[in-house]
Amino acid sequence: MRRSGVFVIALLLLALGAVSVALAYHLSSGMASERDTPLEAAFENPAFVKITDAVTLRGRPLPAEAFLADDPQNIGVSVSYVTLTDFSAEGKQQVILKVSTGELEGQARADLYVLEPANAVTREAGGAQVIVTPEEFIKNIHVLKQDYDLHFITNLSFLPLSEVGVYGIELSFNSMVFSSSLVIADTVPPSATAVNVTVNLGEYVTPDDFVTDVFDASPVNARFLNGEGPNVHVAGEHLITIVLEDMYGNTSYFEAACTVRGNSRPPVIIARDIEVLLGDSVTYRKNAYAEDSFGNRIDFTVDSTGVNVYEAGVYEAVYRAADADGNTVERRIKVTVVEIDEAALAGLVYEVLEKIINNGMTQVEKAAAIYDWIGRNVGYVSDAPKDSVFEGAYRGFQYRQGDCFTFYAVAEMLLTYAGIENMRVTRVGGGSNHYWNIFNPDGLGWYHFDSTPTAVRGLDRFMFTESQAESYTATIYESNRTRNYYTYDKSLYPEVVYE
Repeated sequence: MRRSGVFVIALLLLALGAVSVALAYHLSSGMASERDTPLEAAFENPAFVKITDAVTLRGRPLPAEAFLADDPQNIGVSVSYVTLTDFSAEGKQQVILKVSTGELEGQARADLYVLEPANAVTREAGGAQVIVTPEEFIKNIHVLKQDYDLHFITNLSFLPLSEVGVYGIELSFNSMVFSSSLVIADTVPPSATAVNVTVNLGEYVTPDDFVTDVFDASPVNARFLNGEGPNVHVAGEHLITIVLEDMYGNTSYFEAACTVRGNSRPPVIIARDIEVLLGDSVTYRKNAYAEDSFGNRIDFTVDSTGVNVYEAGVYEAVYRAADADGNTVERRIKVTVVEIDEAALAGLVYEVLEKIINNGMTQVEKAAAIYDWIGRNVGYVSDAPKDSVFEGAYRGFQYRQGDCFTFYAVAEMLLTYAGIENMRVTRVGGGSNHYWNIFNPDGLGWYHFDSTPTAVRGLDRFMFTESQAESYTATIYESNRTRNYYTYDKSLYPEVVYE
């Protein structure tokens, strides 16, 4: 009996142990967690609760309830943190939760993902279109293996993303709003193609002449390295470096060659024949200048030793010039000394000017008044003396008639005494001569001034441009085959405004 009692007691103890083990298993085992990351084999979440992983943004604490799955089984389940959870630590961490229903109680484990929003996302300026995704604004979003809702709140299409700048934007991650910046930056140096340049001796060049196809997201400035461009005054090949710098300080360098050709072309002297009254001084440099073959003004000299202004007659003066390469030119002009009553002629000129101009007028207005006065007061005759501008002008003022030389001479006297720069132009290459003026009122440029009456009614040849003169010449040719109406040696005169 004693042995039987002991055996029964042992059986009862084994039965109670089995119940205890079964009860412990019931509290600690059950269905697997909804997390993708498996728990340690030695620990399983209680069967009476459904636990899921949770995700948040750094610095955004989550309540423990965030780890309860959306499941009817979780109704009435309360949950709290057992471990200290660090929401400021980016990455994945495991949390231990206390779960209970009032009757049942246990501990569960889950993974917490703390994501780090990016302070800024950068795009390079200058592209065809800025493309950026919301995922780029969370640094470690790649660790997630679950669905999430991440989208822009800011409408990027309203931002001027073609311009360099920093643009603040807002995004939403699982209903959590956070801010970041989209940076449009220019960090790429300008691109271009270097160009070798060939110039004439002394010809001006700029850094832009040596680069083409320049491209950058911002305006680009070109300059010579150390400010040293090619020495265009020395013939030969010069190697230079061009620096391209955009407005954000990005720079690129390009090597190029400048070949300077030697110059053997002589300069050009612009000077006209001069008429002067007996005993007057001669202003040889008025309306005269010299240019080298590149169009640069250069100095010149005048040899007038053969001119005697105290004796009427025709003399010769010689203009000479030399450029920087030693090329020389010589031009000879006629100086005609005329014996006429200067005081009488000046009186006639001033008498007219006092009636038609005043000091408040511009030179253009004065010249227009002169043009109109000649048209109203001087008549045309087919032939008149052409020996001297003074004699032609005197005839025009005294007798109020003459041919084209007279009209030219009257205009020259009036323009000159009014202080307006002017020159005589003579037709070349035709069966007859024609004379007219060019003038430069108020420094606006040289224009034709032809006051001689024309058969074309209503044609105003005041401030006549070169293109108008060419058109008129073509019109006259079509009517009577006179092709050279305004044909003249342009090398002897300043360039006339074309348009």
